[in-house]
Amino acid sequence: MNISNNKELFSLVGLKNLSYVGGRFTLWGNSKIKNFEGVEKLTRIGEDFTIWMNLNLKNFFGLNHLKIIGGELSIWKIDEIKNLRGLESIETIGGDFVVKGNFALNNLGGIDNLKWIGGGLSIEENSSLRYLSALDGIQAIGKSLVISDNNALPSLIGLQNITTIRKDLIIEGNADLNDLIGLDSLVEVQGNTGIYNNATLLNL
Repeated sequence: MNISNNKELFSLVGLKNLSYVGGRFTLWGNSKIKNFEGVEKLTRIGEDFTIWMNLNLKNFFGLNHLKIIGGELSIWKIDEIKNLRGLESIETIGGDFVVKGNFALNNLGGIDNLKWIGGGLSIEENSSLRYLSALDGIQAIGKSLVISDNNALPSLIGLQNITTIRKDLIIEGNADLNDLIGLDSLVEVQGNTGIYNNATLLNL
């Protein structure tokens, strides 16, 4: 399901009986959509769920019953969101979880019940992001963990229950990051580790 570049579209209420999408669900470039009201019955997406450049999207209300995403969840370049409220029911992401380029995003509150990521976790270029605490239910990352270019992020608290990263660990370009407290439980990184260009990092 691809809902893209509909400049006047402001509502998803025509999808009110939709409970399952077997393939991909893409919402891109719909500048008047403010939330997901209309898809309240949606519980599962079989492949990727991409939410990209919907410039007036303010929250994820309407997705409150979505529990399982079989592929990647990508939340990218949404100017208005300050948190991830509306995603409280998501427990499983089979692919990557990518949060990138959302300049007003302050915290990840709303994703608090996420337990399992089959792919990587990438938190990148969110210039107002200060808190990762909503991620504290995650214990393992299926691929890489990347925390990059979040210039207001002072701490990695929220990642403290992760014990295993099955690929790379990259902590890069986070200008306000003071230490790596939050990775206290990490036992195993199966790939490479890179920690660089964090201007105020004092200790590990």
